[in-house]
Amino acid sequence: VLQNKNIRAADGSGFLLRKVENPVTRHLPANSHRI
Repeated sequence: VLQNKNIRAADGSGFLLRKVENPVTRHLPANSHRI
């Protein structure tokens, strides 16, 4: 699963989860708070 960096739906129509590469801050909106 993690080698492909995504998880597909059972029917194969789309992605359920996609792994985000580092740095994560690159994928967050501007001025967002990290917890």
